Amino acid sequence: MTLKFKLSAVFTLVVLLAAAGIGLGILKMGELKAEFDDVLSRKVRGVELANEIRTESIQIARNEKVLLLEPRKEQKDARAADMDKRAEKIEGLVAELREVSEPSDQALLDAFEKEWENYLFASYKVRDASGLQSILKARETLQNEGVESYQAVAAAMKKLKDQLIANESAAAEFGGMGGSKEYAAIAELEAAILRIRVNVYSTLASAVDPETVKKLADRTHDRIASMMETLAVAEQALPDVYNDNLVELKNAGEIWLPYIELGLSKSLENGDYTALQISNNAAANARRTADAQLATLVERLQVRMTNAQTNVAAAYEMSKRLQIGALIVMTLIASSAAIWIVRGIYRQLGGEPAYAQDVLTQIAEGDLTVAIKTREGDSSSLLAALANMTARLKDVVGDVTAASRNVASGSEEMAASSEQLSQGASEQAASSEETSASIEEMAATINQTAENTNQTESIARKAAQDAETSGKAVGEAVSAMETIADKIMVIQEIARQTDLLALNAAVEAARAGDHGRGFAVVASEVRKLAERSQEAATEISGLSGETVRSAQAAGELLNNLVPDIQKTAELVSGISSANVELNAGAGQISVAIQQLDTVTQQNSSAAEQMSTAAVGLSEQAELLQKTISFFKLELPTETLGAPANTQPSVALKAAAAPEKKPEGVVLDVTSADDDDDEADFIRVANG
Repeated sequence: MTLKFKLSAVFTLVVLLAAAGIGLGILKMGELKAEFDDVLSRKVRGVELANEIRTESIQIARNEKVLLLEPRKEQKDARAADMDKRAEKIEGLVAELREVSEPSDQALLDAFEKEWENYLFASYKVRDASGLQSILKARETLQNEGVESYQAVAAAMKKLKDQLIANESAAAEFGGMGGSKEYAAIAELEAAILRIRVNVYSTLASAVDPETVKKLADRTHDRIASMMETLAVAEQALPDVYNDNLVELKNAGEIWLPYIELGLSKSLENGDYTALQISNNAAANARRTADAQLATLVERLQVRMTNAQTNVAAAYEMSKRLQIGALIVMTLIASSAAIWIVRGIYRQLGGEPAYAQDVLTQIAEGDLTVAIKTREGDSSSLLAALANMTARLKDVVGDVTAASRNVASGSEEMAASSEQLSQGASEQAASSEETSASIEEMAATINQTAENTNQTESIARKAAQDAETSGKAVGEAVSAMETIADKIMVIQEIARQTDLLALNAAVEAARAGDHGRGFAVVASEVRKLAERSQEAATEISGLSGETVRSAQAAGELLNNLVPDIQKTAELVSGISSANVELNAGAGQISVAIQQLDTVTQQNSSAAEQMSTAAVGLSEQAELLQKTISFFKLELPTETLGAPANTQPSVALKAAAAPEKKPEGVVLDVTSADDDDDEADFIRVANG
């Protein structure tokens, strides 16, 4: 097996094991993620929802208690609205909790919803009973209408007592006996009225105890009946002189007693006590039961979270063990493969890599005397092959040295031929000098042409500037004409306004009669407009003069362009004469080309001699190729012969170069365009 195959196999196995380990890790991580997602999205979310439901239910219960203590209906309604809002929120939370709960938890949620509905039903009863505000309305009635009507009763009673005291006989009898029949009746009546009022307020103060309220209400009714009997007795006992005051007292009592009855009925109604009892019993029991169901659900969710944590820990441990095992297996396989590959490389090298590198370095530097040490019986390693190659290289180098000497003799013959080529090159140089003289004359003519061209360019620029000035002058004339048009518009507007003012003046004069002040004002405005018309006319005259002057300047500038154009024509004629001289120079160049052709023929003869010498060098090169063909390499043969003497190698290259017989030298003289500054002369060597 090759080293490439071994390395590929080992790395492939290691990569497969790594991929398997990573894939297993990813699989386990996927399981962990799924478990975490389930914990977060279902169990943890379920606990959060349950706690939020519990928080909202506690807040509703707190609002319910506060609602019982609120004295005003507006405050109670605000608490009730907040309770409804939170109840609606709980309904949404329960629906979401159903979605994240297990099927086995649905029964608990059903029980919670049932108990929660019972609580809400009881809570609505609490609101209704508390909304009656029985005690508050009773107190308000007694403190407002009840007090006013009682004051009327008290006033009537006072009148009756005052009348009794005012009666002298009654007063004397009262003073003497201290308990007459009439006075006793009035005193008993007053006492009965006071007892009724005291019993009513006692009834309101005892609202927390329905039995006490009932007893006090019954006693109050008894007191009312007793008062009515006492009033009847007083009517019979008192003389007719007291009838008016008794009637007033009776009428005031008829107004006062309905308010007393209303207070008693509200006390017996006692909605606050009913609301408190429902809140403390039915509503509280239903909410506690619902909370118990919710607590049970939370306990289940917490148990599942604990189990999920245990499962995650177990999965992590399993994944960690599998990853460690895969790492150990990959380490063992990689280590074994490394030892196997290193031993195979050592056998192929035949020794230490550093020693093999040192031997190769010495051979690369041309030292073929190096002694290569190999193991006993080793004939297939790299060092053994190097030892065999070194032995053969020694023989090859000897043969290459002998062949190089023969190449050196051939190079001498090529040197003689090179002398002849050198002489021909000298003659070509002389002809080139004549050609150079002609080129110099042509260059002088071209320079003259360039100067004329520069003058032509300068004149053209001046003509352009004059033309630009003319354009500006014309532009000023146009601008002046536009201004004239604007002023004419002003004059027209003034004329129109003048007409209007004249008309106004006529109308004003007609209306004024003897009082012609308006006409004077209009006349003044007419004069002002006339002055503006005169100023505009003056400006028009000035602008017209400027227009004329600008036109004259433009004409003069255009006249100056004519001599410049004539001068340009003369310069163009000079350029034409210079082109004639260029043609004469081209004739001289043609003669020089003929002389160069003769020299080319001599070079051709010398090239034939060099070809003969090249044949001999070719035979020697073939001998070198046969000797060096022992090596099966892709490098050029000249590189392989580098250890020999360098001078014969140079001669070999010189001899190998003229494989194609030269056909002479050709000069290609091309003329440049009339607008160029100089001509290019190109020498082309074919071969």
